[in-house]
Amino acid sequence: MSSKIQLNCQQCEKGFEHLNPKKKFCSNECRYLSLSNRFKQPNASCKNCSTEFKKSPSDKKIFCSRTCRNESLSKSKEIHQCIGCKKEFLTYKSNKRKYCSKNCFISYNKSAVIKNCLQCNKKFQIPPSAYKYNRGKYCSEQCSHESKKKRIIKICIKT
Repeated sequence: MSSKIQLNCQQCEKGFEHLNPKKKFCSNECRYLSLSNRFKQPNASCKNCSTEFKKSPSDKKIFCSRTCRNESLSKSKEIHQCIGCKKEFLTYKSNKRKYCSKNCFISYNKSAVIKNCLQCNKKFQIPPSAYKYNRGKYCSEQCSHESKKKRIIKICIKT
């Protein structure tokens, strides 16, 4: 019979005895800890607060938490002036917005199309792209919802 060999655990570095000389861990707990730590890189640094955090090699995380991510995004905003109404508005540095809102874009865009709302018959403007694809039938979401309600009621009455 073979005798037990004295080995050292690779995870907790405690001594243990086993028949197999290739055994690396003293228990399943140490084995699982080692497996979970194998895929973690301890030296990832947060781009916002510079604290170190663990991540796997395939992770593309650059922030240690959502809070740091949000702080970093809020720092990267800058003030722009709307070319339509001349109001100032906040946007990200990489964003090339010229107007403060969709309504302002439509109001000051010379190529906007004027249509009548199918629900209330009020006149409103839409961008040419919406007209091209037969969108922009209602002046507001409220009118759109009212129209859908009427169509549903008609369908229910017919059946």
